[in-house]
Amino acid sequence: MPGPAHFCLTTRDFSILERIAESGAHRDEAYRRLLRRKLSAANVVFPDDIGPETATIGSRVEFSVDGRFTDNRILIHGDGDGFSGLALAITTLRGLALLGMSEGDATEIETQDGTKQTLRLDRMWSQGRSSNAGAGATVVALGARRQPVRVRQMEPEDDDPGPAAA
Repeated sequence: MPGPAHFCLTTRDFSILERIAESGAHRDEAYRRLLRRKLSAANVVFPDDIGPETATIGSRVEFSVDGRFTDNRILIHGDGDGFSGLALAITTLRGLALLGMSEGDATEIETQDGTKQTLRLDRMWSQGRSSNAGAGATVVALGARRQPVRVRQMEPEDDDPGPAAA
């Protein structure tokens, strides 16, 4: 079974995973097994000490599934409903598997129905840094959902300031 020697998690990411485990809200047994494995095998470091090649919450990851399907997503903590196609929540099996991996690592996960998938972290961007991209790397930042801004039509300015200016 392919798998990284260890997972490296920031103190923040580790705490979030602990809260998920303690809540018991996740009913998927495959997810719970992987979560327990992550928490017991993780090397926990301060955020400033994690390498740019390691996936953390907020990282943009490019990964492949079984060597044929490639995707590019941003790892997030929430459910990702507002970012369909852009985000991958760590509350999903694939999101959890990628969290803490480094570029080039591969791991095998077992899905709820018992099938196995091999995930490989092919490329990684973390908070404005790309570990193998050149100076032209694109950084994607997601914030809260934004409402469209209403632009008020301005009246053309009048050269005559009127009596108030006198």
